[in-house]
Amino acid sequence: MKVLHQIQCADKLLTRGTEPSRESCCPYEGNYVKDLQCLGRDLSTTIIVDNSPHSYVFQPENAVPIGTFIDDMEDQELLEITPILMGVAQVDDVRDHLGHQIAQAHANALRGRIQQSVI
Repeated sequence: MKVLHQIQCADKLLTRGTEPSRESCCPYEGNYVKDLQCLGRDLSTTIIVDNSPHSYVFQPENAVPIGTFIDDMEDQELLEITPILMGVAQVDDVRDHLGHQIAQAHANALRGRIQQSVI
């Protein structure tokens, strides 16, 4: 909940319950796709955080990929993407910002894995 509080404090409202669920998805090539345009929001200020790349195939430029959560109380994924979420809260168009942020986050994660394997 602390992450959600930080996002809300950044003057961006995170509205739970209005996010796309499976019931509001479009079947597309054997997968369920969340079409952000159906939300009626300005896509320059809308992101989707999802573990399935198939879910955001219609708007990949709005996506923040995240690992799968399956009852792991030690899961830190939201905390790990907090810098990305806080960064998009400061820009006019999240689509321009996300590509760079996601690439940087993946590079940092890869560096961390490489360093751990060397130790």
